[in-house]
Amino acid sequence: MKDIPILDISELDDFNKAHHTKATVSKFIYNVSWKNQGHYTIQDYTAFNPKKSKIIETNPDSPFRGLKIVEFNPTELCNRTCHFCPRHDPEVYPNLNLHLDPSTVQNVVDDLVKHNYRGQIMFSGFGEPLLNRKILECIKICSDAGFYVELTTNGDKILQGKWYTVQDFVDAGLSAVHIDIYDDTKQYLSWKRMMRKFNGILNYRITPRYVTTTAVFSARAGSATHEGISQGTSKAPCFVPSVKAFINWNGNLDLCCHDWQREGGGFGNVNDNPFSEVWNSNSMNGIRSKLMTGPRNIHGAPCDKCTTGGNTKDKGAVQKAWVNHYKKDKPEYYVKDI
Repeated sequence: MKDIPILDISELDDFNKAHHTKATVSKFIYNVSWKNQGHYTIQDYTAFNPKKSKIIETNPDSPFRGLKIVEFNPTELCNRTCHFCPRHDPEVYPNLNLHLDPSTVQNVVDDLVKHNYRGQIMFSGFGEPLLNRKILECIKICSDAGFYVELTTNGDKILQGKWYTVQDFVDAGLSAVHIDIYDDTKQYLSWKRMMRKFNGILNYRITPRYVTTTAVFSARAGSATHEGISQGTSKAPCFVPSVKAFINWNGNLDLCCHDWQREGGGFGNVNDNPFSEVWNSNSMNGIRSKLMTGPRNIHGAPCDKCTTGGNTKDKGAVQKAWVNHYKKDKPEYYVKDI
C-alpha cells in the first residue's frame, strides 16, 4: 500500500462549513493530490446488508405494527465532542454518568419475542455505547433471542486496546457494527486493516466522518449548534415514530432518536409496562397519527425544528400498518390516507 497523506479535521474545517453535499465530498476525496491512493469512500461497506433485519410489520392487528427498529440509548456519556453533535457545546448537552441496565433490555426482548417481532435491534443513542460496561451483556440478550443486532460506535475503546476487542462483540452475537472515524487517515486505515479478518463473520461499515461535511448532518431538532449545520424546519410529514422505537437508558420510550432535549415528552416506561403497551399508548398514537398525515412544523417542539428526512421511504408500509389499524380500531386517530 502506498503512503497516504494524513488528513485531519483541522484541515477540513473550512470545507465542512461550506455546506457541500455528499457528491462534492466524493469529488473532494478523489482529487488530484489523492488520485494515486484510492482508499477513501464516503462509507466503506463490507458485506453490510441489513435489509433482512429491517422487516416492517404491516399487519394492522399486530401489537408491533409498523415497527422495524428498536433503538436503545446505552449511555449518556461520550469520550468525544464532535463538531456536528449537540455535545459540541456542553451547555447544550453535557456528559452524564447514566447507563442502560441489561434488565431493561431483557424486559423489551421478552415482549418482542412474545409478539413475534421480526425487525432489528440497535445500540446507538446519544452517547458512546462502549462506555456502558455492560454493553456486551445487553447485546447478548438480544442475539440469544435470535434478533439482528447492530451497534454504532467510535470504536476508541477497541482501537486503543482498552476494555474490548472486536472478537468480544462477535462472541456476544453482534450482527453488524458501524464504526465512525473522527480523527484522521491513520485511524481510518487502522480500522480497515483490523476488520479484514472479520469479512464474512461480522457485517461492518467504516465511515470516515472527518471527510464528511457538517452540512450533511441533522441539526438534531435544533440541538446541534455548529455554524456549518443548517438550521430550520420541514413541512414534510414524518414517519419516524411510526417505524422506529427509541428507548432511553432509563427505559422511557421517547418520541424519536432526533429529540435530544426530550421536548416531545415521554410515552411510558418499559420497566413499568410491557413495551407493546407503551408502543401503542394513546399519547404515542396521537402524535404519530398527526405526524404521518400532515406537516411536522405545526406540531411544536421538537418537530418544528427538525429537518431530517422523516423516513419517507417507509410511507407505503406505514399506510398498510398504522393507517389501516386506525381505520379499523382507532378511528379517533385516523385522519386520511397518506
